[in-house]
Amino acid sequence: MIKTRMKCLNICLLMLVLEFLKKVLFS
Repeated sequence: MIKTRMKCLNICLLMLVLEFLKKVLFS
């Protein structure tokens, strides 16, 4: 259960980073 939560958290962080990169690169 903890592993699943960590995986979900990592995916969420990855999504946030990608969105941030998009804003920085395409601004």
